[in-house]
Amino acid sequence: MRLDISMEELFGVPIDRVWHALTDPGMIERWLMRPDGYEAKVGARFTLRETPRADCRGQVECEVLELLSDFACGLSECLRGRDGHTSSLALCGLARHGLQLPNLVGSAAVRLSYQWWP
Repeated sequence: MRLDISMEELFGVPIDRVWHALTDPGMIERWLMRPDGYEAKVGARFTLRETPRADCRGQVECEVLELLSDFACGLSECLRGRDGHTSSLALCGLARHGLQLPNLVGSAAVRLSYQWWP
């Protein structure tokens, strides 16, 4: 069985700031987990780490599968729980948003698609 999740969010900041938050190791650590060995280049293998818990080893093995321009990327993840592992695929794309409201000028839309195979 495969689980598919897709979401889109609009941020009221320029697209390059959102891309920086998604691809800079220091920023990734602030909003997700510590990305040991991460590089924004195809083929880069890295490990996302956090403090282990009873139900989680605290690490996710990842590989950058694609960078489709400056504003799209794909990651393969192998999630290893206490009782085995599962695989997933995360795709993230950004687009400049045309909405011109006073508080959203120069905004960016982020679309995240996630597929998980238990």
